[in-house]
Amino acid sequence: MPLRTKLMAAMVMTSLACPALAQEADPATLAAILEEIEALKAEQARTAARIETLERSFGILQSEPEDAPERLPQQASLASSPSAPAPALEGLDVTSDLLLRYEGNYSDEDDPDRERGVMRARLGATYEVSDLVTVGALLETGDPDDPNSGYLTMSDFADDFQISLSRAYAAFNLGDATIYGGKFPKPFDSMDLLWDGDVNPMGLAAVYETPLSDALSLRASGLYFIVDESAGGPDSDMIGGQIKLTAVPAEDWKAWLAGAYYDYELGSVEGADAGDIRSNLIMADGHYLSDFDIVDVLAGVTWSGLSPDWPITLRGDYVVNQGAAVDGDTAYHIDLLAGKSSAPGDFGFSVGYGQAEVDAVLAAFSNDNFGLATNYETYKFGVDYVPMEHVRLNAALYHYKVLDEAFAGSNLPDDWLDRLRLNLILSF
Repeated sequence: MPLRTKLMAAMVMTSLACPALAQEADPATLAAILEEIEALKAEQARTAARIETLERSFGILQSEPEDAPERLPQQASLASSPSAPAPALEGLDVTSDLLLRYEGNYSDEDDPDRERGVMRARLGATYEVSDLVTVGALLETGDPDDPNSGYLTMSDFADDFQISLSRAYAAFNLGDATIYGGKFPKPFDSMDLLWDGDVNPMGLAAVYETPLSDALSLRASGLYFIVDESAGGPDSDMIGGQIKLTAVPAEDWKAWLAGAYYDYELGSVEGADAGDIRSNLIMADGHYLSDFDIVDVLAGVTWSGLSPDWPITLRGDYVVNQGAAVDGDTAYHIDLLAGKSSAPGDFGFSVGYGQAEVDAVLAAFSNDNFGLATNYETYKFGVDYVPMEHVRLNAALYHYKVLDEAFAGSNLPDDWLDRLRLNLILSF
């Protein structure tokens, strides 16, 4: 019988015997019995305390794995206060977004109709190491061999998605100038005509921004872009620069003008695949037929006099490839936008029109919004709505076809194609 049980039984039997003993025993005997009972009670209390301590120790040993490391004081403190938030790391900025898309592709004659589900997830962070140095990185879904798309088709019997490190860079902050090294966001103002929004070049870049007056500011950007490095032959790279002027001539008006030049030397195409070459012209040995020495001019104007919630913007992009080996060296796109999509309740609408000749732009880094990378004519219609904070709904329709039937390839020259996209975008 356990010690605690024996003591309890002795106390009960003694207490039951006490009335009879009180009738027969003399006062001295009764006093001795009572003293013994008090001693037993004290011993029972001490024994109970020892047992409780042993049981608590045994319980702790059972709850920890055999190879559990010794807990540090701060670990024990955090474990005892699960509701306490982890301390914020000063200088760390984390952003993320998730896009879910329905996409429909339709054709009069060229291809069978196709509908699919698409998604993209991104997690990015920057950290200020010091007043001088900031580091940044971006993880996103998508094919690591496709630099202008982080989107994935929902398919393949629920196989897991690919995750890519699409940015990893250091930025050196020198007042009005910032120098970047690694794989970083593109340092130029652009539209999708020449630079897809998902492209992150690698190499070195510098950006300089300064006000010229109360109504005029200057932004200058330069980039040395490592396109493809070859161990046994010439490399592929690009040196480019852009100058942008922004003017605010009146309270309701804003205008900008930017000019850029990009000089590509494409000696190596070893790292390229069909998704990079796309619709540019290629020689029998696999190299590009044209050089790409690209002049790019962008301009835009915004008027918000109608309403701050309904600014109207007209913008355009005009590109000429001075190194093209064929007449197909020009591209342009014009957009008209109304409204905005930055706060709950906002609406925005857009219409656009553009053309891109076959070797006007380097298709590896231009838009991938629809099935043709160059040699196309396209109309675009879009609408945005922000129903609540961190949520945006977007719809876009691209109506496009081959521009020059001489470079149509397998596409039917007069067949208009349509791509419809319905997007749910969550940002947090």
